[in-house]
Amino acid sequence: MPVSDHIDNVTRLAEFNPGVSTTTFPLTYPVYEAASDAELKSDFLVVKDAVVQTAFTVTGTFLNGVSINAAIVFSPGITGNLKVYSRRRPRSALDLASGRGVTPEELNAIFNSILASLRDTYDWLASSEAGNVLPVGTFLPTAGGSMSGFITLH
Repeated sequence: MPVSDHIDNVTRLAEFNPGVSTTTFPLTYPVYEAASDAELKSDFLVVKDAVVQTAFTVTGTFLNGVSINAAIVFSPGITGNLKVYSRRRPRSALDLASGRGVTPEELNAIFNSILASLRDTYDWLASSEAGNVLPVGTFLPTAGGSMSGFITLH
């Protein structure tokens, strides 16, 4: 099955605590291709010891618009608590030409990209970081889509 045929139901956050200087931090979730390196880099919020980082690059091999081996790379290496949040901005992933059919791979890539953006939004809203900007008492459905459970921000 091609990589883009399925997107796992995973939280799009990777956390690391290297005790020795480390340069490469593999991401545990699919990463979607962007039009430029700068746009791809903007798809991530990277926080080291509670300080936002910008001196990193993103590497990975993309197949059908998706990478399952992407990594955040620092040079020189770093130690400490590192969190890599996916914060993909919704954007057109594929411009389809009029008058031709759409392949299942193209359709799956489009839907998976949209789903990844929605999951990033949900994960952020359900995180403690969102509690600093959302009103107390805001209700969010729990992961799994059940209406029987809610996350309440306090």
